[in-house]
Amino acid sequence: MPWARLRGITFVAGTYAIAAAEAVWSAGVLAFERRRHRRWERPNSFVEVAAGDGHENNTRRLAEAGWSGLWVEADRPSAEEAARIVGSRDVTVECVTVTPDSAPGILERAGVPVELDLLVIDLDGVDYYVWRSIGRRYHPRVVVIEYNASATPGVLWVQRHRPGRFWDGSRRFGASLDALNELAATLGYSLVGCESHGANAFFVRNDVVAERLPGAETRVSRLYRSPKYRGDHFGHPCRRDRSGLNRYEPRP
Repeated sequence: MPWARLRGITFVAGTYAIAAAEAVWSAGVLAFERRRHRRWERPNSFVEVAAGDGHENNTRRLAEAGWSGLWVEADRPSAEEAARIVGSRDVTVECVTVTPDSAPGILERAGVPVELDLLVIDLDGVDYYVWRSIGRRYHPRVVVIEYNASATPGVLWVQRHRPGRFWDGSRRFGASLDALNELAATLGYSLVGCESHGANAFFVRNDVVAERLPGAETRVSRLYRSPKYRGDHFGHPCRRDRSGLNRYEPRP
């Protein structure tokens, strides 16, 4: 897959509206990787944290394609609907609130392999801390994670971790792309693209980049996409929200 195509992954508003493009892209990279290693004994695997009700998320198409997976969703009615959609597929649905402390244990209890293929995190808040916690024990080939596109390149910003805090509808959520990129470097990942509406960023494990995406553009300044949230109705703050973002380092 030519790396130039990854610079601005196109937003898809369709059957699985939020991120069909992300799932297709991730499946393409990883399925190609798998075809090169035909002796693998396990199916491709994914984990999606905050998977919703299964109607619109990053991994439903992968589930339908036969991937093994885990959907984690805190809202019980949504989790029950997701379980109905999953049916007999090899996807486990866990109804539990994810925190940085609990995240690795949730994956462990579900039997997630240490080297899973795809990890998706979309929590509108503690995404940075959850990835950091999971990344100390698990090493997915690809990570798709929400970033706060309100913070432009050059801004290192992470929402303070306060237990029990939920997104308040402002632009003070999650982490800037630079902050996530800095974390990625410590975990052995490189940024390779951002979705065109400024919602999700794609990080690929460095050994996979070296083998499958040599020469890929990895600079935040070139890959960042500004927020295009459809006004007030894309699940993220409206661009009219001008509340400030402080610059500070996340807690250890």
